[in-house]
Amino acid sequence: MFVFLMKKVSDYKEIKKLFLNHFKKFLLYSLKKHSKNYFHLI
Repeated sequence: MFVFLMKKVSDYKEIKKLFLNHFKKFLLYSLKKHSKNYFHLI
């Protein structure tokens, strides 16, 4: 049971890591996009 839980936790950590990576990429992408638009406005 404990081993099963540990495996779940490690799976969760992996998923969280993947999610965070995607989220960062998405944020960077949107930031770049918005900054371009912003610079066009100036």
